[in-house]
Amino acid sequence: MINFFIDEKWKQKNPSIYKNIMKSLFLLQKELKINKDYFFDLSFVSENKIQEINNKYRQKNQPTDVITFALNDSKIKIKNCLLGEIYLCEKQIKNKAPSFHLTYPQNMINTFIHGVLHLLGYEHKTKQQENKMISLQNKILNKLFY
Repeated sequence: MINFFIDEKWKQKNPSIYKNIMKSLFLLQKELKINKDYFFDLSFVSENKIQEINNKYRQKNQPTDVITFALNDSKIKIKNCLLGEIYLCEKQIKNKAPSFHLTYPQNMINTFIHGVLHLLGYEHKTKQQENKMISLQNKILNKLFY
């Protein structure tokens, strides 16, 4: 089972989104047939903070919706129980939701799934990789919301 550490205050302020995050993680584990225990850290940060992280580690001086630091680069052949860290920026996720034809809560789940897939070794450097990631994200979103 994949579990994560999250700020309790955020969880209490956003119970329905948190519930859907948990459901999406369960669906993703089921879809990928993951049955080992893994952990990651999930942090919600401001636009300024995510821009700072983006600039420092990716040399992109602009805010973004998600940044993931995976501790292992190979797809699902993970030896470490700690997968890495995901940083989410709520304001960017809200701003980008309409461009994906999603509501804010749907885009939060979509972005969360995207980050988890990166932790599991998925990339989108090629069109084929991108299609595979998007397909998995859409499959989970469809099971959760439709």
